[in-house]
Amino acid sequence: MKTITVSLAPQWHFDLDLPEVSQYTWNLKDPAPAEHLDIVVSHILARPSDLEVAASVGASLLQLGSIGYETVQGHPVPAGLAVANGKGVYEDITAELTVANLLYAMRDLKRAAASQAAGKWDYFRVKGLTDARVGLVGVGGVGREITKRLLPFQVDLLRFATRARTDDFGEVHELADLEKYLPSLDALIVVVPLTDSTRGLLGEKILAGLPDGATVLNMARGEVADTEALLRHASRLKIVADVTDPEPLPEGHPLFAAAELITAHIGGASKGRQPRMKALLTRQIEALRAGKPFENLVTW
Repeated sequence: MKTITVSLAPQWHFDLDLPEVSQYTWNLKDPAPAEHLDIVVSHILARPSDLEVAASVGASLLQLGSIGYETVQGHPVPAGLAVANGKGVYEDITAELTVANLLYAMRDLKRAAASQAAGKWDYFRVKGLTDARVGLVGVGGVGREITKRLLPFQVDLLRFATRARTDDFGEVHELADLEKYLPSLDALIVVVPLTDSTRGLLGEKILAGLPDGATVLNMARGEVADTEALLRHASRLKIVADVTDPEPLPEGHPLFAAAELITAHIGGASKGRQPRMKALLTRQIEALRAGKPFENLVTW
């Protein structure tokens, strides 16, 4: 049986423990740990140079460390190299943070934490998430996991995607129809990939259509939102963001003070991503050994 050689970027902390597999740690900047590597696993966010670097060691696969691949998309892919994203690694753990952040805003936990810090017993009522009307833009893997976690709260969930359709959760509205539903929403969650068509999607038009007090949650990419528009509406809307533009958000940036909650792109920053990437990588190795196609291949 041929030995398969695999390198993992330093953020990945697991041992494959597979027969006839040699595992290395490699940051894709220093000299390669072996003359030939069959599979190269990138950092959480891959760099365009990773494509050429992986090809230079004869890799068959560059396994990206994220679901999104906009950081390498559009750059030339060397002949003989396949590229796969991290589908299946992040969906459920990102959905977990989405619901946590949404609850933080809709149960006004910011006020509760401030009252505790001040040593003040502060009883107050909130609308809450149960029975709320929530808009969800994006019905891919992360959107599906968010849907699963929101439905037990008995929310009135309206889902939107590029085209209208019906799936196993029910109706999906066309994104072009979002505007007419905005005044009725208690919360709006955005979980779309960053593309030319979604850049700036969460901007003045959508924000202006939401009612006072609504929660706006960006779990997509920072550039999906218009930061200046977020700042203009932060006094009447609850802005919650796990991603920002610019990112990292510079110290002292006005969005820190204006937003209800900023989390530092930690949607996937859970121990759960390690075993999920290990499982995906194990399947990729099995596919390579069997001469079968890799999972999660992406092209452009």
